[in-house]
Amino acid sequence: MFGNAGLRVGGWLSGYTGNMLPGVTVLTNRQMWTVTMFILNLAIHDLLVGTFCMPTTLVDNLITE
Repeated sequence: MFGNAGLRVGGWLSGYTGNMLPGVTVLTNRQMWTVTMFILNLAIHDLLVGTFCMPTTLVDNLITE
């Protein structure tokens, strides 16, 4: 039961970390502000999905199993 939860939490942490890297890169390099705003918007969207959707799905799966 909790083995599946461990995989989901690991996926959430790797996704969170992986989507923070483009944000940090774009915000620290002024030259990339205009070129990569689309990539930054995608990373922000993925962070929001990971923040709001993945934990609720995890809790739902743990309750129903």
